[in-house]
Amino acid sequence: MAYSKVQFIAYKINTFPTDGSDYKNRAYLGNANAENDISKRCAIMKTAIRETLTDSKIEGDSKTLKIFMAPEFYFRGSEGAYPIEKVSSILTEMRNYTKNEKFKHWMFVFGPALGYLDVDNKKEIFNVALVQKGGVNTAEKDQLAGHNAVLVYKEYISHIDFLRDMNKDWTNKDERIVRVSSGESLVIPTLGSRDLGTMGVNDKSEYNASGLGGGSIFQMNGITFGLEVCLDHLIGRLRDAIANKDTSWIGKIQIQLVPSAGAFIQGSAIAVCDRGLLFNVDGNGVSQAVIADYNTAKLIEIAALSEGSLQAGPMSQQSTISSHLRYFNTNGSYVIYNPSKIPTP
Repeated sequence: MAYSKVQFIAYKINTFPTDGSDYKNRAYLGNANAENDISKRCAIMKTAIRETLTDSKIEGDSKTLKIFMAPEFYFRGSEGAYPIEKVSSILTEMRNYTKNEKFKHWMFVFGPALGYLDVDNKKEIFNVALVQKGGVNTAEKDQLAGHNAVLVYKEYISHIDFLRDMNKDWTNKDERIVRVSSGESLVIPTLGSRDLGTMGVNDKSEYNASGLGGGSIFQMNGITFGLEVCLDHLIGRLRDAIANKDTSWIGKIQIQLVPSAGAFIQGSAIAVCDRGLLFNVDGNGVSQAVIADYNTAKLIEIAALSEGSLQAGPMSQQSTISSHLRYFNTNGSYVIYNPSKIPTP
């Protein structure tokens, strides 16, 4: 399917831990059981999608791709992160819903999920953006339109990603001790990252050829995307890559996606072609959609067409202990943006 326009849909919800004067008094929201936590958050996500779908401002035309995006940390649980082997179940669970024909012209960014792996008394952190094409029943690559599912790994761990003692020096890799998995642990970035404490830098292309490789450039629905999670965008991961080692992608990225929790679109990090599109949804409950291009930091705002609050209890049929506010600080809302022309790379 060749799309001529894209319509951004922001799922705005606060994904930060509870407030408190000291980090010891703060807590991650959610369920300590990873499977239960993932199941509940998927249920809340499905409700948000379902309510957004009923808004009259959603473009029904088959030439417009709808992109629904949630913020960073949507999936993390009350332990701060899940055992990494649990993360893959999110895409499986959500596909049971998004495979429906009514989502044929939709694409979803379910919000990066946090996972960890025990490595030599440390915890390797995986912050993974989960991207899925709607209206299909498989994760296999579509030879004509690119991938049906993509994983993009965040490279950098931010000093605000976890609950921790802020008196410790985050620029010292030996002081990166955070609260995760029922205790405090020294954390290290995922293999291949350029961050402090990495187990090996990946100097290869950012192109995500398999969909599972973690790179920030991928193709889906016949469109070339760049995706950076939060701090990766602030540092300019994508811009730096295409300027220095992936120069063949200059002027070819059509849409740049930035799911975040504590970041916003940076003019200095623009990596799209002329009149390219950028979309940011942040865990502080804000979002932004703009038109820009690689050679200038000028941003042109895309107007919001509709905004709506989500129901206070999307899981109201279940017990109070499983309510929405056990998992998030707010009930959430959505913003539907004006359809925008997809630029020619």
